[in-house]
Amino acid sequence: MGRKSKADLAIESAEDGEDREGEFWVVYDFSEGRNPSRFYVNLRTLFKRYGGGFVQLSVVEMKSLRGAKAVRALAQSYGAKVMVREVTPEII
Repeated sequence: MGRKSKADLAIESAEDGEDREGEFWVVYDFSEGRNPSRFYVNLRTLFKRYGGGFVQLSVVEMKSLRGAKAVRALAQSYGAKVMVREVTPEII
């Protein structure tokens, strides 16, 4: 058996605990202007599995808490600072 990708490890870490549907924004920042290209390859894997996409360069929206937790784990594995927020419905 081969080595697991960082996406697979992030998925495994997110599978435990609570999950619910909703809109969750994951904001990440790589220090020192470092944007590892492999991160984006793995991020696409999480988008396919959990549903999600970019809001802007360092902000993604996920359709479940579990997906948001997976993105957080992935970004942290690449050394990013990460914040996750649930988005409430737009008022206006």
